[in-house]
Amino acid sequence: MTTKTYIGDTIIKQLRLTIEDIANGASALGDTNPIHFNHDEAIKAGYSGIIASGAHTSGLCGGALTQKFQHSGPFMGLDCSYRFHKAVLPNEQLTITWTTTLIEHKTKLKGHLAYFEGQMTDSSDKILISATMKVLLLD
Repeated sequence: MTTKTYIGDTIIKQLRLTIEDIANGASALGDTNPIHFNHDEAIKAGYSGIIASGAHTSGLCGGALTQKFQHSGPFMGLDCSYRFHKAVLPNEQLTITWTTTLIEHKTKLKGHLAYFEGQMTDSSDKILISATMKVLLLD
């Protein structure tokens, strides 16, 4: 068993994205969709206003998980999947949660495969994003 995580271990990170954060995140990723920059275009698309980019929000989710292991030695993300349930709105209190669901020792890989289930929720506990990730934690 790895000492870096255990089954049931949970990571929680809270954050809030401003309209500027949303625009900057989309710009940095090259996502030029106007629904991330222009209120009127977002309304035309059926949203209540500007929404965050999926690439931006999934990156924030993955980043929250990697922060857990940043000081515990080398690790590598091997597989991830994100499902977008609802739009991420500006100025909403967001909670990212990851839970370790399985750990497998892999002698050949010189470490452990750790499997995680994650989600991003809003302040009403509505699921905005659900996710899974597999990480190699090197010994």
